[in-house]
Amino acid sequence: KAAKPTEETALTKAKTFVNTLIKLLRHPHKKKPTRLIHPNEKRTHAKPSLP
Repeated sequence: KAAKPTEETALTKAKTFVNTLIKLLRHPHKKKPTRLIHPNEKRTHAKPSLP
């Protein structure tokens, strides 16, 4: 089966998403502990899209 361009894009996005999740799971100390230890910096590092 030859994948359609749209399917290839979806697969690429899915792989990137999974890789990002794996990186976050392998290196959780880069994100959450920093926010827990320094709650005042949470506003600075938080993305504008997040509430």
